Amino acid sequence: DTKDARLVAVPHEVTLLLARLLAPIQRAIGVTRVSAFVLRPASDFGEGGLEELREQTVHLLRFEPTPTEVFGRQLAFNVLPEHLFPLGEEAAATRVVRETRAILGTPDLPIALSQALVPVFFGHAIAVHVDLVHLGCSEALAAWREAGNVEISSDPDTGATLDAPEGSGI
Repeated sequence: DTKDARLVAVPHEVTLLLARLLAPIQRAIGVTRVSAFVLRPASDFGEGGLEELREQTVHLLRFEPTPTEVFGRQLAFNVLPEHLFPLGEEAAATRVVRETRAILGTPDLPIALSQALVPVFFGHAIAVHVDLVHLGCSEALAAWREAGNVEISSDPDTGATLDAPEGSGI
């Protein structure tokens, strides 16, 4: 009997990143369009991804062939565009857009998402352009501050993934 069955889905890690970034300003101001570019780390591919990046780095520094079981090609000292992502991730952008719209409750929100896999172990980097219903950078900053899961840096030199504070915030 399946009448009481429920389907539970775990959102993609990039969905969680986008949703946590967009939800506060969607609630406070309203978002009309999103364009995002996400740099994804090896950790998105689990322990196997972390180990393969480490092994690739070591092998390259020894001038040896690199293992490619997880990424399908060399990631160390390289950047992989979305169309070269490992099997199982080739439709990730479509999934992230669908899930982000669902979480935000905006099924028709135009979202353009591009991704690249970069040779870092941990930490996403994201560049986002957001069109708001009402103009207001100060209102967006206030919404993020109130949300508590987005930290606004006052340091003009901050901007690299290793500059980010420890923890799970944005």
